Amino acid sequence: MGHGDRWEVVGASDARSALAHYVSRILKLGTPLAGAERRFVWPAKDGQPEEVVVTAPVGVILQDGPFVFCVISLTRPSTKSLVPVTAYPTPREGITRRLLIQDVEEMCLGLEGWIHAVTESEVAISFFAADYFLHAERYKTGAELDVSLSGLAYALHPAIAHRFTIDLPDTIRESLEAGGRPKDEPLEVTTEGAAILLPMQDWEPFDYAFQGPVKQRRRVSHEERPFAYLSVTVAKPENDDVDILVLTGDHVADGELPDVGAHVAGNMCIMGRIADFDWPG
Repeated sequence: MGHGDRWEVVGASDARSALAHYVSRILKLGTPLAGAERRFVWPAKDGQPEEVVVTAPVGVILQDGPFVFCVISLTRPSTKSLVPVTAYPTPREGITRRLLIQDVEEMCLGLEGWIHAVTESEVAISFFAADYFLHAERYKTGAELDVSLSGLAYALHPAIAHRFTIDLPDTIRESLEAGGRPKDEPLEVTTEGAAILLPMQDWEPFDYAFQGPVKQRRRVSHEERPFAYLSVTVAKPENDDVDILVLTGDHVADGELPDVGAHVAGNMCIMGRIADFDWPG
């Protein structure tokens, strides 16, 4: 099991304590869901040979407030029992986008899918497919899917404008001069008011630094702790706003939670599910 940073956000505590608390509740109160049969390979370990099994993965799903919690298990032939392999939280709601799937990385024996896609306006987005154990056959390279995307915030704070001076090559300076701009005048760039989505270095491909304006805000709670859904524009290609529904807890926010119209920045994990599928209630 993994997803430690995400469990810390949900539980407002260390990942191990949060994981133990939630997995116990999920297995006791959740609803089982089985995926389609597929071929899985348990790797060799501790002197034991690899084991191949054709079986259906089984998830236990629990909806609780703004979250959906998943524990995914797989049959191991040597023990003939279901073994929990991965567990993760995901926001309950999202904003639907049409995406073209460009690549799929399978992790955790093939139970997890890390999806690399582009929007119709050619903005690249990678996301963790929370429903991959159920819909692996639908997440294929070249497929066009309506995906409900959401972000789980690790950190959130007011956006701070940064200004940069760019030293341009002579050829570009000459082009600017031809357009009426002084050739020797420095080119300044600012992040003020910008919508930004950048992969976080040395993190998973679906972990991003982001910045943008808040379009909508709705308060929710989980285990008596305040959270909020924020609709944030993270990219603005021509004639398109790419919005992500970011679920954030007050405990990860720096200062007051921002109002609609404010510009925010932070770090988040982008997660998704196929839009025509919904979790059991």
